[in-house]
Amino acid sequence: MKPYICFISCCAVVFSVNASPPERSGRISCEKPTYQAQCKLAWNFSETNKAYFIPQVFDVSEESWRNIEKPAIENYGVTKRTVEGGSLYRVLACDTPQVTDSCLDSGVYWVIARPKIGDLPESVADKRGNNMLIMKNADSKTQIDQYNVYVMINVLEQIDLSKLPPMVEPVATAREDFAEQHVNEDDEIQGSLYYNYTALREKALKK
Repeated sequence: MKPYICFISCCAVVFSVNASPPERSGRISCEKPTYQAQCKLAWNFSETNKAYFIPQVFDVSEESWRNIEKPAIENYGVTKRTVEGGSLYRVLACDTPQVTDSCLDSGVYWVIARPKIGDLPESVADKRGNNMLIMKNADSKTQIDQYNVYVMINVLEQIDLSKLPPMVEPVATAREDFAEQHVNEDDEIQGSLYYNYTALREKALKK
C-alpha cells in the first residue's frame, strides 16, 4: 500500500509535567517527575459533592471501561500506581463505590507513550494496511507526537467512538493568554491528541 502521513499539527495546552492534580475541578491529567517517567493519573473534583472517585482505563478488546484501582475517597488526588502509556483513561466521580448513571465523567485522557526514539518504527499501519509515516529525521518531540497520534487513531478505528465521552479539553483553549508561558513538550503532544480525537469523534457522531 502507498504510505501516507496522517498528522494534524498540534497546539499549545497547559499540563505541567511536575503538576499536582489539575487546577480546575472536573479535570484529570498526568503527574510525573520527568518526561520519560511513567505517570500517575491525577484528578480534581474539588467542586463536586461526590464521595468516590474511580480511575478507569478503556479496554479496546471489550469496548468497555474497567477500574484500575479501588475507588478513592479523595476528591483531589492521584492513583497509587503508575499507568501505562498508549491508552485512554478517565476518572468517574460517584455517590457510591459502584458506577451508576449519576456518576460525573472527567472526559477521556490519553496517557502519552514514550518508547526510546531508536525503538520507534518508521511507520504505523492502520486497519486498511496504509502506512502512517513517522518523520525519523525530525526531533524527538515530533516523532513521539506522531507515534502517539497514530497509535491512538488505530485504537479509535477499532471501536464505536460515538459512545465515548469527549476528550479532556486543553486548558490553553480557555486560557490562551497563559499558553506561551507554560507550553512544554507534553503540552504540544496533548494538543495533537485532542484535536485528532475530537475530529474523529465528531465524524463518528454524524454517521
